[in-house]
Amino acid sequence: MHGHPHQVPWEAAVSWAEIFEHQKRRQPLVEEWLGWLELGPGDHLADLGTGPGLTSLMAANRVQPHGRVYAVDHWPEALDFLRRQAAAAGVDNIDLIQADLGHDDLSGVVPAGRVRKAMLTHVLHHVPAPQSVLQRVHAWLGPGARMVVAEFDPGGPGRVGPPPEERIREAELAQWLSDAGFHIVRRKTYPEQEQYALLVERR
Repeated sequence: MHGHPHQVPWEAAVSWAEIFEHQKRRQPLVEEWLGWLELGPGDHLADLGTGPGLTSLMAANRVQPHGRVYAVDHWPEALDFLRRQAAAAGVDNIDLIQADLGHDDLSGVVPAGRVRKAMLTHVLHHVPAPQSVLQRVHAWLGPGARMVVAEFDPGGPGRVGPPPEERIREAELAQWLSDAGFHIVRRKTYPEQEQYALLVERR
């Protein structure tokens, strides 16, 4: 069974502004993944483990004027950074939600009935029990909801992202998703960025 002690993630060793710059380097990937979700005006998206929030900001623009983004993170400093970024950009359709995906029940903080699309990217390698997180997310999402899950490839050289020993193999993650009740719709690897992504549907 895969699992890591709950440690301060490698991102917290640098400033949230620096992490935001790291996220910006993945912007083309995020655009692709939001496209997988067919995210558009009026949609409601949950960005689970948003960090400083580039994905939330990008999604917020796509779902205007009546859609909303629920940006979930357990670091209040990350949410404060996102709040400032959103204010500077004039974005007012992001709900900032402090919650720990490793422990908290999302049904108490995010309106699952309205969320049909979700992002869970570069998060699971941080939590001590990633399979439990996937089970809770499955229970929270409604049938037919879709989610993009992305992680770093342990076979990568480690030039970007967390150390290879902290990463999750794609085959292992795919099995966890299936075990939790998700159907894998598509998957893609990105060798240059040392990562992979899966689009899943909640059965």
